[in-house]
Amino acid sequence: MPSAALPRITSSCAALLVASLPSFAEPIDTTAELEGVWNLPRKTAQFKVELEATASGAILAVSRVTRRCTYVLTPQGNAGAFESIPIKGNRCAPGVTRIQGSGRNLSLTLPTGWKDQTVTLAKANGPDTGARTYPTAAVRGVTLGMNFEQAMQVLRDDGLDVQSKGSSARVLQGVKGLTGTYAQASAPYGGEFGGNSASEEALGLFRVNGDVNAGLVAVLRHWAPAPFDAPRADAFMGALSNAYGPADDVQSSGRLQIHSWYYGVNGQRAVGAELTACSQRPGRDLRVAAILFDALEFISSTGRARLDGSSVRSDLFPQSGCGYTLRYHIRSNEDASLKNIDSVFYDHRAVANQIWTKDSAPLDDKIKRALQSTSAAQTNESKL
Repeated sequence: MPSAALPRITSSCAALLVASLPSFAEPIDTTAELEGVWNLPRKTAQFKVELEATASGAILAVSRVTRRCTYVLTPQGNAGAFESIPIKGNRCAPGVTRIQGSGRNLSLTLPTGWKDQTVTLAKANGPDTGARTYPTAAVRGVTLGMNFEQAMQVLRDDGLDVQSKGSSARVLQGVKGLTGTYAQASAPYGGEFGGNSASEEALGLFRVNGDVNAGLVAVLRHWAPAPFDAPRADAFMGALSNAYGPADDVQSSGRLQIHSWYYGVNGQRAVGAELTACSQRPGRDLRVAAILFDALEFISSTGRARLDGSSVRSDLFPQSGCGYTLRYHIRSNEDASLKNIDSVFYDHRAVANQIWTKDSAPLDDKIKRALQSTSAAQTNESKL
């Protein structure tokens, strides 16, 4: 569709309004194809556009300076044109919203009253049921997408005790855990500290119900070697680089280092737009992966250790356009030896799907009520 002339707006807004998409963009026929939340890649206080869609229809919210309009869109379009009925706002007239799609981007021409203004929206949330291609990178021999029982057997073969735990949402109370099944694996301390019930290493294997992938969607690991068995922290980081390649992001604060590797939806290291998507600041939507275990707390002044209940949790933030994230938190002792590590490897799309499954139900009800209300308003006769 050719670009529409833009009205006179501020230069900051103009940078956000991209009126064309690649030539392979296709008209959208139903809101079911749009299921999810779409908005401007960069929002300003002066101009905001957000589209929330389910199979029942869509809610379009547009605001600029003092003008705000909210429309409900019918579920069926006509060659990319959707009837748009105002349900809230000032100076908002009924009209048609035209929508074309290209991957995870939409070209959307706003309804009557916005001077045929066209914007490009990016998908911020919603389901992604496409086939998965997983990275070959592994944590303790376990890869994402691996069959759940196979992954547990890999750890058992390596000497770890593995137990299936049921719903992972119950691992820690009061947080939004992944809803599904998880297994926890643990390895006891050896040598001088052997023979106790504490875990030198603990892993959580997570899968979610209803995802297109029936295998692992997240792996969480904690390792705290006994002081005399600990490698140097820099040697451990060198081993990570040899195994996974150079990290895409490294952050350092005191004796803590955080190394992150990002992968695209094709399972390869992320580059270009995918790397940018993976590197974005996390949004508000998340799920939590967590494990509980008994660990030894080593007391440097006495050389002794005491048993203590411990836990590790990782906030999983799905980023639209990113495939997978592998992240290590590496802590060192004063003598530069390794104190402990926490690592997480997760599938962004699986986490996003689970969040959307919960969030979409109230949105779907809101859209249905709005369509019913507008339909009733149009058919009711005035009594004079």
